Amino acid sequence: MKDYECYIKNCKCQSPKTARIKTICRVSLFVILAILIFVILNLYNNSNGAYSKELNFMLLFPKDNTASVNMTVAAHEIGHYVFFTKLSQSQRDEFINISRNSKTYITAYARTNEQEDFAEMFAYSTFCEFHPEYLEAQDTNKREFLIKYSEEMSK
Repeated sequence: MKDYECYIKNCKCQSPKTARIKTICRVSLFVILAILIFVILNLYNNSNGAYSKELNFMLLFPKDNTASVNMTVAAHEIGHYVFFTKLSQSQRDEFINISRNSKTYITAYARTNEQEDFAEMFAYSTFCEFHPEYLEAQDTNKREFLIKYSEEMSK
């Protein structure tokens, strides 16, 4: 039986099929380890949810029995997904510029950075029936940004 060179640490594999299986197993192990580290870090930080743009992966840790809180957490994490996958780089840059020049934030957590600001805006605008007071006090430029790009975000 002829040996085939596989690309994982220059190992010798018995066939191309074996090489593919080894590659899939090693990649799967890497993804599982990355997810476990991701989960542990977010549990340690007492987080309600997390989104990884590198893995395009979202986790929710419902810690509250209130539907509005859990739905807002889910919408916040979806907001990260929208920011990184639905908006173009120029649109992200536009929001970052608006956020940096803003003096108002929808929540204290939104002050963390521009991505959190977007995710909070997205979440609270998605479930505005639960939080109308937040949106009324929000920066007009941020509200207009969400309205302007709402079609792109929904694709």
